[in-house]
Parts: sequence; C-alpha cells; structure tokens
Amino acid sequence: MGSKKRTESSLRDSAKLHIADEITATHELKLKCITMKDAASLHKLIILNQNHFSEFEFTSPDYETLFDLRQAIETLTEIKSAAEGAAFGLWFDAKLVGYFSINEINWAQKTADVGFWLDQSQQSKGLGLKALQALVNYCHQSLKLQIVTAHTALSNARCQRLLVRAGFSKTSIHRAHIETRDRKVDAYRFEIRLT
Repeated sequence: MGSKKRTESSLRDSAKLHIADEITATHELKLKCITMKDAASLHKLIILNQNHFSEFEFTSPDYETLFDLRQAIETLTEIKSAAEGAAFGLWFDAKLVGYFSINEINWAQKTADVGFWLDQSQQSKGLGLKALQALVNYCHQSLKLQIVTAHTALSNARCQRLLVRAGFSKTSIHRAHIETRDRKVDAYRFEIRLT
C-alpha cells in the first residue's frame, strides 16, 4: 500500500499538477474552490435546499451548523492541497447556486469521480450542463485525466439525463453504493472517456 501512495505522489509531483482555484464555464458562470469565506453562503444554500434534497436518493449535504460545515471545508482544503480532489462552488452572476466536486483522483490510472448538486431555483436553465462540461474539460485538458465517472441513484432520472447530455455513458449498476440519510441505495455508474 505504501508503494502505491509513493507512486501516485511521484506522478503528481513529477507532473507538477495543482488543481485550479477557478474554472470558467461562461463569462457569468464559474466554478470556484470552496474556501472558509464561502461557508456562510454555502450553509444558507444547503439549508434552503433541504426539502429538495430529500426528493433524491443521494448523499446530500446535511451540515446542521455552520461549525460542521467549516470542519468539512477544512477537510476539503486538505484534499485539494494533496491533489486528491477539489470542491467548487458554482457561481452564476456572482451568486452561489450549486456545488461541484472532483473526487478520488487516481493519478496512476488517470481517473476521477465527479459529484454535483444545483440550487432548486436554478435548475432547467442549462447551468448544470455547462458547469459539468467545463469540469470534465478541465479534468481532461489540465489534469490530463482519461476517465471521469459519476454515480447516481437509479431513481434520479434528472441527473442521469444531465450526465448523458454531457457525454457520459451508463456502464454498470453498483449495489448499495450511495449512502443516503437512512439507507444505502443502488446506483448507476456513468463514465466519460477523454482520450
């Protein structure tokens, strides 16, 4: 196990990769790394969307307090510093409207997983598609990744349609893969090959 970590570390270091603090989707739509200064805005957005999140089977953010969220942001900052992933706020016209992430970067296999959610009031405007396409393009062009995956509950048809529109293909079903607040649910695995 130690040699695997050293190999991934040397791949990361030799490429001198670092994950950007900002990714531009359009002039008014940007993905910006979540920092402590975003904690209050993100917490407010999470609270406003709790009823919406409960409609879907996914690992929804459920930080009860701002303190809990700040602790999570500390962990996310460490993950980004180690070049193992990154969490981005989605900003539209300077307003926080969603959350996108690059998770579990495997530098040796050139793969990563992405996750996302969008403020209910901002859906059906094309923002999620543009942001996801920009994130995948960044993974390919800047991080030189070759495969990006995403997982969604079998019941989340809206997310599945978005992934297909962004160029992903459904590849398999993973049993009890997504941990919701009260149980584990099956998930489709989607991937896009970037070679």
